[in-house]
Amino acid sequence: KVMSEMGSRHPVKILRGGYEDFSALYPFLRTQKILFMPREMDELKTFPIEIMPGLLYVGNARQGNAAYIQKDLKIQGHINCCVEPGEFFSKEGSQLMHIRVEELCEADLCACVEKACQFIDTYKEAGKVVLVYSTLGISRSVTMVMAYLMHNYKWSLKEVWDHAKKCCTSIRPNRGFVEQPT
Repeated sequence: KVMSEMGSRHPVKILRGGYEDFSALYPFLRTQKILFMPREMDELKTFPIEIMPGLLYVGNARQGNAAYIQKDLKIQGHINCCVEPGEFFSKEGSQLMHIRVEELCEADLCACVEKACQFIDTYKEAGKVVLVYSTLGISRSVTMVMAYLMHNYKWSLKEVWDHAKKCCTSIRPNRGFVEQPT
């Protein structure tokens, strides 16, 4: 429920189930602090966006390489959509799939979709959490997650887009990626 009519510059959302349910799912985000100073707000840790509750997240390269993210969200599978391998994982292993695709309209992200979907399915069937990340976490990783949702749920592009926008308003998939056939 958005309460922007009540004078807030930013929309305020009310949690369904309240603080207790939220705390049970995300104890690492729990705080008793009500007011934060601007400097404290700048120092807050950010977390990836939850796409499928407790199973699939999308984030940026900093989050994909942050130990606290791996620990707090219990991430066990990683799909790195950055060109660079990153610091956290120096080489590909069973827990990491590295998809090296440039952020260019003509880059072929579609060629990797089937393999990425199989990777996510394997982890999902085992009840394990997957993080898909790219440099900024708004294009390549989002496109890969959208392709997975189309594969998994047989959703249309519009349904996937609506779901992704509901999860995170700052997504910006590269037009060339979205137009590729899946």
